[in-house]
Amino acid sequence: MLSRRTPGSQAPSEGDRVHFSALMGGFIGGSAYTMVRDIAEGYIIASELTFKKFQAGEFQQFGFEADKLLREVRATVVPAGDVEATQKRHRKMQRLQLAMTIANNARAKLR
Repeated sequence: MLSRRTPGSQAPSEGDRVHFSALMGGFIGGSAYTMVRDIAEGYIIASELTFKKFQAGEFQQFGFEADKLLREVRATVVPAGDVEATQKRHRKMQRLQLAMTIANNARAKLR
C-alpha cells in the first residue's frame, strides 16, 4: 500500500491511501499465458497455494491458456532418436497436465 503526500505534509490519512490489491490479478508473471508458459518450462511449480487467490474468471483464463499450450506441445514433432527432446516434451506435458488438475481441484473447493 502506497500513500500520496506532498513533501512537508503530515502522515497520510486513510483517504489518501491507494490500495493495489484490488488492481492486481492472481497470475504470476502478469498474464495467464505467461504463467502457463512458465509452469510448462518449470520456472513456476504449481501447487494449491499457486491458485489460492484466483477468482472464477481467472480459473477459466488459466484453463484456456493451459489447454492451448498443451495442444501446441503435443503437436510438436520430435525426431525419433532424440531422447533428450522427447523427455523435455514429456516433462512439459506432465507439468501442464498437473497444473490443470490442481487448478480444477482448487476451483472445485472454491464453490
